[in-house]
Amino acid sequence: MKITTTGLVLREMDIGESDKLINILTEDRGIISVISPNAKRLRMKNSGSLQMFYYCDLTLFKGRKGYIVDEVEIKERFENLKYDMEKFSLAEYFCEVALVLSPREGESRDFLRLILNCLYFLLKDKMDMYLIKSVLELRICCLAGYMPNLIGCIGCKEYKCEKLYFDITNSFLICSDCLKNNNSSYNLILISSGILDAMRHIVYSKFDKLFLFKISDCSINLLSPICEKYVDEHVDYKFKSLNFFKSLNNYAFEVRKKYE
Repeated sequence: MKITTTGLVLREMDIGESDKLINILTEDRGIISVISPNAKRLRMKNSGSLQMFYYCDLTLFKGRKGYIVDEVEIKERFENLKYDMEKFSLAEYFCEVALVLSPREGESRDFLRLILNCLYFLLKDKMDMYLIKSVLELRICCLAGYMPNLIGCIGCKEYKCEKLYFDITNSFLICSDCLKNNNSSYNLILISSGILDAMRHIVYSKFDKLFLFKISDCSINLLSPICEKYVDEHVDYKFKSLNFFKSLNNYAFEVRKKYE
């Protein structure tokens, strides 16, 4: 059976001497695995057309053992990310997160739209990379069914309090007064009103407004670990690409420190 779809290449792996196995996030079929025959032979049809960070229109054959690529039309290439190691490692992390959290064989338009926008903003320097990372992490968790309750305190329902804590494990807010009257144990982080406003925007805004906000560099430095910890708490998977991205940042910090 021949089908057509549109998708982003998240990962490519060599199989045998000349073929490749490609993981693609499609808008209507979720994550699919596609065999690209003779993809490593330069003169063959579709050679080089399905690479990581390529967004393509696809014609596929679906058989008993999966999908085989027939035709590829490239819509957008984000390959220039490969020329900046820091951006590349972060983009690789985005793809790995999408690969783990996006549905299989199901409608995934919002997942695809999210990662495409994150790659575009990262490539074009439209937003601080750590803020893009936070948007990707928190919003994709919402899409995957891990949406936190950020409307107000879980006890008194107050929208704004002097001290509000975010429970990363149980995904809710609790104020200091309600916390005093509760003997339960929580995994709490005290968050400022500015950080909470940013998180609420990421979680609840319509998609066309998702990237239309700004926060200070200091706030980004506080927001980033919260979103990262939230993914770690709710997704049973260790992202190797994240470790590589963080190792690059540690190295860059040491180099800057050496020459200051």
